[in-house]
Amino acid sequence: MKNPIEHLYFRAKCLPNSVAIQRLDGAITYRQLLEVVRGIAFKFRELGVRPSQVAVTCLPNRQMDWIVTLALMHEAAVTCSNHGHSEIPQELGVDWVMADLAVGGVSEDRMVIIDKSWLKDLQQVPGDFGANAYEGTESLFRLVLTSGTTGHLKAACLSLDKVLNRCHSTTTLYFNPEEICLMALSTIGGFYVAMRKLLKGSILYHAPNLKDTIRLISQFQVECLSGSPVQLAHFIEEVRQTSLRMTSLKLVWYAGSEASPRLIEEIRQNLCTNVACWYGSTEVGGVAVFLTHDEAYQPGLAGYCVPEAEIQIVNPDHQPLVGGEEGQIRIKTPYMAMSYYLNPEETTCWFRDGWFYTGDRGKLLDNGMLVISGRESELINRGGVKVDPAAVDRHMQDFEGVIDAAAFGFENQRGIEDICAAIVASENFDMGELQKFLIGVLGKVRAPSVMLRVSEIPRNAMGKAMRGQLREKFGERLKGRLNQQEDPSQKPAISS
Repeated sequence: MKNPIEHLYFRAKCLPNSVAIQRLDGAITYRQLLEVVRGIAFKFRELGVRPSQVAVTCLPNRQMDWIVTLALMHEAAVTCSNHGHSEIPQELGVDWVMADLAVGGVSEDRMVIIDKSWLKDLQQVPGDFGANAYEGTESLFRLVLTSGTTGHLKAACLSLDKVLNRCHSTTTLYFNPEEICLMALSTIGGFYVAMRKLLKGSILYHAPNLKDTIRLISQFQVECLSGSPVQLAHFIEEVRQTSLRMTSLKLVWYAGSEASPRLIEEIRQNLCTNVACWYGSTEVGGVAVFLTHDEAYQPGLAGYCVPEAEIQIVNPDHQPLVGGEEGQIRIKTPYMAMSYYLNPEETTCWFRDGWFYTGDRGKLLDNGMLVISGRESELINRGGVKVDPAAVDRHMQDFEGVIDAAAFGFENQRGIEDICAAIVASENFDMGELQKFLIGVLGKVRAPSVMLRVSEIPRNAMGKAMRGQLREKFGERLKGRLNQQEDPSQKPAISS
């Protein structure tokens, strides 16, 4: 098979009336989906879209993003979904941008505005119009934009065989492959859910908002839900405002960042008692799984290594550590990306000798459990004491009244790295009580010196806190405030 779109042709022939995409207001069958995909692909070919060209979609509507992606796949293009309408890195040198409105920095001859009028203008497709083939299984197939928590986008390269292998692996590992995924197609999680649906010929559920997602789950008795911790927290808030209950759910997955114990308990109470964690990355896929209702659960546990993956803990000289020692985490899988697109500097930094270095620190227990202790780039050096901001996050998010929170480090005027906590909280929330709580559980040296009330925490598409953006936005303001204090590590400043 030289193009996965052959699965769509196959389903349209064998099971033409089977549901491909299910919405609240109706369904799209596999025959209907193929007709629309071929119509868009035919128009793309006339516009000059060719095999191996890179095409980025900027389509927040997930259903349209998937349909346009399938049409580009039909033409054997290299596809990539942007995170909404965010700026596309110039270094990608993309050939095409398909969007619902104009995107800055893209020339008109490479921009295709896909709106209602463009879609109405689809022509009758000749019967002999067929899909183009990718050159081979090792051909570049998909670019996935990833930024970790730095905010600097890179594009992980996934070949056709890597995508197919990873889809097969996750299908065999998933307890229930029929699911609704809250993640966008631009994320690795959202993309692989959609690809698995195509390869298995099952239903891709689509809802434009959380309210409709709740109704979809209830109406069609969906058994599995997946998303980032932040997405699941918002989902629970939406569920609480409805009379519907998620009685059909048998499993809830979360990935992208760690969930606080309070959030896990809220998932159990409001959605489903079975809550599972996927640990991994865009570059290597999901590599560790853990069911949080296990008695051994505690914050920092990432999961047991899946059979296809190899995880090592190494020292700064890249030598493997044993016996539960803490170090850098590196991973190898048969379906991992091997580079960042047109970015040799970042590739050399993160991909070494067939391993991907995650940027996380952790250890492997004797029973095979991976424990994460924090991200190397985010550790705050407070007077010689290394503080993991993610650990601070967990305690803040467990405090009653905190909606979202993230800790970050910044340098005060004395040149000392200090800790600030950005808090999204309910009305009349007492920041002083939170500060007392954090000092009690973390100690004064690890507790934030400044509590900053904000309207939202900037997060990437996978739900990771963008601590660099918080530091850039509030760093100078905080530096002046702490300089006025005699001892910033002992006397907290609280601000709204």
